[in-house]
Amino acid sequence: MSYPQQMQRVVNLIARPLLDGLKPILVRITITAGTEATQHGAKSWHVPKGLLISNLEAHSHSGELRIAAAANDAAALKDELKDFKRKISEAGRTTYAARVGAHDDLVLSVAITLWMATQGPTFAREPLLI
Repeated sequence: MSYPQQMQRVVNLIARPLLDGLKPILVRITITAGTEATQHGAKSWHVPKGLLISNLEAHSHSGELRIAAAANDAAALKDELKDFKRKISEAGRTTYAARVGAHDDLVLSVAITLWMATQGPTFAREPLLI
């Protein structure tokens, strides 16, 4: 799906009437370097990629996070997870990315959502209605 199509889908989802009359809480997440998440404004956070991935790995390895076989993109997510690697440079810097030519959009989407649900701002831990 192209980026404009993705954005239109998000706009359409946000514009849907909500089941219980609550307004969705939209939070801006900027993926950064560093070691800790920081808040920038009322609903904007800078979250290190390493923190996102470490949280994802911890919940995956503990069995708390599993991929539903019936999920639409289950196979694509599994492929992305296989291609997603941690690399440590000669200078000791850690980077996280999919192999060249592969995607990591689903991995990062899950990682961001999981961070929001487990470590993010408390207002974001309420059920999301999308």
